Amino acid sequence: MAGVALHLNIGRQVGLIAGLRWRLFVNSLRTGQAKAELVALIVLGVLAAVIAATIGLALGVGAYLMVQKGRPQLLALLLWGVFVFWNLFPLILGAFAAQLDIRHLLRFPLRFSAYYLLSLAYGLFDPIAVASLLWLVCMAVGLGRANPALLPWAVLLLAAFAAMNLVLNRVIYTWLERLLSQRSTREKFFVVVILLFLLPQFIGVAVERWGKQAAPFVRALEPVTSVLPPGVAGLGLEAAARATPDVTTAASGVLLLVVYAVGFALLLRRRLLNQYRGEELGESEAPERATPQALPAASAAPFALLASFLPGPVTAMLRKEFRYMTRNGIMWINLIIPPVMALFFALTWNSPRKSSSFMARSPELLFPMSVIYGLMVLTPIALNTFAYDGRGVLTLLAAPVRFREVLLGKNLALGLAIFAQALLIWPLLAVLVAPPGAAAVAATFALLLFAMLLNFTVGNVLSLTSPRGFDFGSFRQRQSGVTILVALLIQIVLIAIVGGAYLTHRFLGTLWIAAGIFFGLALATLPVYSAVLDYCSGLADRRRETLTAKLCK
Repeated sequence: MAGVALHLNIGRQVGLIAGLRWRLFVNSLRTGQAKAELVALIVLGVLAAVIAATIGLALGVGAYLMVQKGRPQLLALLLWGVFVFWNLFPLILGAFAAQLDIRHLLRFPLRFSAYYLLSLAYGLFDPIAVASLLWLVCMAVGLGRANPALLPWAVLLLAAFAAMNLVLNRVIYTWLERLLSQRSTREKFFVVVILLFLLPQFIGVAVERWGKQAAPFVRALEPVTSVLPPGVAGLGLEAAARATPDVTTAASGVLLLVVYAVGFALLLRRRLLNQYRGEELGESEAPERATPQALPAASAAPFALLASFLPGPVTAMLRKEFRYMTRNGIMWINLIIPPVMALFFALTWNSPRKSSSFMARSPELLFPMSVIYGLMVLTPIALNTFAYDGRGVLTLLAAPVRFREVLLGKNLALGLAIFAQALLIWPLLAVLVAPPGAAAVAATFALLLFAMLLNFTVGNVLSLTSPRGFDFGSFRQRQSGVTILVALLIQIVLIAIVGGAYLTHRFLGTLWIAAGIFFGLALATLPVYSAVLDYCSGLADRRRETLTAKLCK
């Protein structure tokens, strides 16, 4: 097959691969589920485009004002924002990234040069890369409007900056893919991602409280940041924006960005060359003799208590789910994040603003806010509840139990984890700030009950119609577009309801009415939830092939 590639030029090979991918895409739309996925992705794409365009307009106006007001040295801050978003945001929000695995192209007789170009094209059409390029274009337009003579230098510097980011992003992705193939590094990596997600929020609190004291240390880092790519591009734009442009500094900035891009391109070439030569990232353990271990009696006691008033299959599923949670590092991280964020909220609420304005901070709302954050972190798991089961779904399908009992056990396990998390946040905030009032506690737990029933009702259906398995070796998880869109809609509904409760609290001065509303909504949702459980028993039988095809890859 290698000889076939020698008779085709690179353009022809890329064109054939693009045509094949297009035909595969068109053929995949023959099913109703695939069409629904396409509609969901289009809707999400439109929403993302609106957000990206709004941010791009703000960056363009910001660049324009910085030059007009004689402060071009601040342009580096905008470039740092684009740099961090382009290269770090995919690690935090990889579920929304493009889902084509570039290694699949190695099934075709490609030249290495074509494979390299296709890898760059994959990174170029990543939604995050497209948004970042749009922002750089908006900045160039803003700079050109502020100073037409600056436009040629802005185009050169921002184009070199974009090329460097494109190659760097591919380097990060391919090398992380290599690291995540090792079991020992996966959970450590996810811990780092969570820290990256939380760090900016704590930095904001630190700047608010100790910004003046930390200013000298920040200025001491300026020589280091000035030689990094965003600093280099910022200095180049600053030099070109002067009344008498410093051509030498601007040209040096372009040259240094090109050097960065070439260096990253060589690193990418090394990584892709290993893939091209047939590198195998899978790992397996040497077989060991299984040693049966008895379950400690203490850990079985709570389940024995539950078995007295729950059906046996539900208790067994509940027990299995807790076993999954205690052995899953990623789940532990999800459980730990909300208490950590409660600590962050406590730092910001610890000295509430003495203001009677509509948006004034209220210590009474600190507990509900912290619990709602935990709810938003954990409830999306219910929309794809079989993600961690993988091939284990075959056992569930073969077991002589109804899927009503399977789903009920899963829902109970996640619901108990969410309530336990809320009970942990309660004393934490009571010690750091003040004990929440009885009305706030009642409203919070009533909201928890309603929100979980709503998520479980919708999630049970989505888990059977749009399942996706969790790939522990990849940070870009394959999420269903329908699931993402529905999760977004549920969050919007809950935010609207919570907003209504907040208005009630502000105008009536009490949360007891909100607690009654939430409890009434929960009671109204309960029979719907029960009916959907019965419906899912038959749906699981009808979707048996879909479940096995999606989860047993």
